[in-house]
Amino acid sequence: MIRFSVVSLCVAWASSALAQTPPPAVPLQPEARPQRESALPQAGDVELVLEAPPILNSTNLNPLQAVRGLGVQTTNGNTTVGLGLNAGAGYYLSDVFEVGGAVAIDYGQEELNLGGVPSNSGAFEFGLEPFIKANFGRVLKGLHFSPFVQLGVIGGMATAPVSTGLFGFDLDLGVDFLISRGWGITAFIPLSLVDQTYDGNSIFTFGLGYGLVTYF
Repeated sequence: MIRFSVVSLCVAWASSALAQTPPPAVPLQPEARPQRESALPQAGDVELVLEAPPILNSTNLNPLQAVRGLGVQTTNGNTTVGLGLNAGAGYYLSDVFEVGGAVAIDYGQEELNLGGVPSNSGAFEFGLEPFIKANFGRVLKGLHFSPFVQLGVIGGMATAPVSTGLFGFDLDLGVDFLISRGWGITAFIPLSLVDQTYDGNSIFTFGLGYGLVTYF
C-alpha cells in the first residue's frame, strides 16, 4: 500500500512538472524582405504616348530657320514659329523590343521682312511613322528608368510652298521614367533626315523631345 502511494505521488509530480515545462524554443526565421516590383513595362503590354516635338519638322520652310515641334526662332528679322504634336502606340513583343506606329501633325509659320516689306508663309505637315523600339530598363535591372533607342521610317505630306510628299528616317535616343506602374514621362533627342519629293532636297534636323507615356 505504501509502495502504491509513493508511485502514485511520483507519477502525479512528474505529470505536473511536464505540464509546467515550456515548449522548446523554435528558432525565429529572418523576415523576408519585400520584393521591389519594377514599374517598367514588360512583354505583352500596350504603350500609348503623346509627345512634342513631332516626328516631322518644318522642312518646307526656310531650312536655315526650321523649327521642329514647339518653338520660335528669329534670324535677321525673320521669325519662324513651329507648333506640333505626335501620338503613338506600341506593343511589347518582349521585355526589350516594342513595335508600333506614330502619327504627327505639324504647323510652321514663317514671318519674313524683305526690305521692309513684311510677308509670311505657312506650312502644314502630316506624317506617319512605323517604328521599332529597344527598351533597356529591365536588361539593366532598373525599377523606374528605361533608356531606349527608337528607329522609324517617316512618310507624309506637306502643303506649302507647294504640295509635296515627305520621306525620311527618324532615330530617337532617350529615356522613359515610369513614375509608377502604368504611367510616366519620356525625354529624347530626335534625329531626322527628311526628303521632299518636289525638289529632292534632304534636310537633317535634331531637337529635344518630351511627353507623356502610359501602358497597360
